[in-house]
Amino acid sequence: EGDDLIAYYCQHKKDNERIVIVSGDRDITQLINDEVCVYIPSLKKFISPKNSIQELGYTHENVVLKKILCGDSSDNIKGVKGLGETTLFKLFPEIKSQKTTLNEILEHTKRLLEERKANKKKPLKSLENVLNKVTDGSQGERLYEINKKIIDLSEPLLTKEAIQELENTMYAPIDPEGRDIKNIYGIIQENGMNDLL
Repeated sequence: EGDDLIAYYCQHKKDNERIVIVSGDRDITQLINDEVCVYIPSLKKFISPKNSIQELGYTHENVVLKKILCGDSSDNIKGVKGLGETTLFKLFPEIKSQKTTLNEILEHTKRLLEERKANKKKPLKSLENVLNKVTDGSQGERLYEINKKIIDLSEPLLTKEAIQELENTMYAPIDPEGRDIKNIYGIIQENGMNDLL
């Protein structure tokens, strides 16, 4: 996928190179750091570490975790059965504001189930599903492992040939035939992305 190529580029960029990724796909916001931001055309906004919570509704550091648990319908990736984004944030509000790990979520899930049991309340099916990795997908018991492999761009899924071609292209001179810097400025202006200028 293009996301994997972009991730590889971001990981192998030159020192002090600043990158703006233009994409409507919010999954790619997992690549944000002090030198990489994402411009979302529909919002006409740049998403960076400084405003990711405000603009996304949760910290960019938990994009992968959210997708591992909830899946991604646009990419046909199934998550925990009965666990949508709204339920996830209600049960685990820490995901919105602080970097959280899957192990922390699983421990929190155990505590929530124990509290409900101690208070003689019926266990929530979505919590049991988180703990038992119940999904409608084909991942089965490997739900979290498989979803992480597909979603996490820290290890892009690229063939050796793709990596070689990308490395040959990354800092090659721009072909002057319609690909010079003036053309880039024109594309930016035509698409209403003047902030990029």
